[in-house]
Amino acid sequence: MFAPRGWLSRRFHRQVYRTISAAGAFDASYYRRYCLQGLARLQDPLWHFVTSGWKNGHSPSVEFDTPYYLLKNDDVKVANLNPLFHYLEYGQAERRLPVRSSLEAQHAAIPEASPLRYFITPSLGQRRVSVLLDSATDLSQPGALAEIVNIASQAAASQDASLRILMRPGIVANGHLEQVLESVSNRQSVSLDITEVPTTLTYSDIPFFDDEIAIATSWSSSLALQFTTAPENSRVTLTSGSDISLSSNSEETRQALIVHSIRVPRELEKLVTARLVETGPSRRPGILVWVDVDSFPLAYMVLIQALTDFFLSRGPDQALPPVTLFGNPGSRFAIGEELQPTLFEGIPAVSSDLPGHCVIVMSSHSDENPMTLAGRGFSVIHAIPGEHPINDSPVTDTSRVVRTTLTAESLVVALEEVLG
Repeated sequence: MFAPRGWLSRRFHRQVYRTISAAGAFDASYYRRYCLQGLARLQDPLWHFVTSGWKNGHSPSVEFDTPYYLLKNDDVKVANLNPLFHYLEYGQAERRLPVRSSLEAQHAAIPEASPLRYFITPSLGQRRVSVLLDSATDLSQPGALAEIVNIASQAAASQDASLRILMRPGIVANGHLEQVLESVSNRQSVSLDITEVPTTLTYSDIPFFDDEIAIATSWSSSLALQFTTAPENSRVTLTSGSDISLSSNSEETRQALIVHSIRVPRELEKLVTARLVETGPSRRPGILVWVDVDSFPLAYMVLIQALTDFFLSRGPDQALPPVTLFGNPGSRFAIGEELQPTLFEGIPAVSSDLPGHCVIVMSSHSDENPMTLAGRGFSVIHAIPGEHPINDSPVTDTSRVVRTTLTAESLVVALEEVLG
């Protein structure tokens, strides 16, 4: 089927249609399968995409994400331009991304962990201490918020500085915060600044003094604040039982906080194991991972970081095995410009012939499913949260299972051992 002649007679629309068609950037089979229903499948899929499909958020192929491109490029959205046409005509030359980068995929999963957008402003002789509260801040213990504010207030008093509280939306009820702030000294209460920090990646930048002291209160806020000030001025609160103390927000501390905070399912879902056992490893090498970006976002973030580090470290003569994420894999993304993982919602059918011989399982130490998969012939990397006693380096046993700690660094080592 072809687009109607009357529609093609419109000069600009004809240009859009022909540009996309000539570029070979439109996957008609993909579009019919995922974007058209009923009798609509009989029409020209490219015509549907150009006239209405992109406006309804449909993507033309797995290599271009329409909603992402419009979200990322406000100028295209305001101009009401077909995003794929803009990318082919202008965006590609301007190095705009057709899908999320792996870093943006991590940020989309946990926006609060995204590095805070900020700008340095002259202090003009002023000093300031800023403390960031977010959803990962542990306020479960009675008096935890008061203790955090007290620690920040003491840090400000010791520097003869003002106090600023940065808060993610909806973290602390106003009445509760006001009650806590009654303990702040008179001098600091006069200059106290409370600023709400949105979780989006496009909000206005937050001003920081070049000598400002920044205090994080969780693993995610420690990542968000890691670049806002000099390392010697970067702090993080650490909780041990009911005690809260202040420590340096170093890379070592951030990684320790992530390891302590990461959560995984107790075991790989039985249906996933059964499906993989039924299919067996593919003759085509590849990596298979079951993920749930909503229930276990931190594990997902660590996995994506490990895959990125692993693939970007490979030499130009080393082949890049395909990666398949299934379950609840989030939005599509690309690692560098060469590898775009395949994403499946749910569990792929047996007939899908997934390219994969290596399975990464992120679950508890007691999970026996990795052994089951290894017995079927898969090479298995079993990534276990760091509180379990595991050696720093992966340990391979005779059953084709490599057990390692669930950190990006350890996963990279395990991938190198299994894939070479």
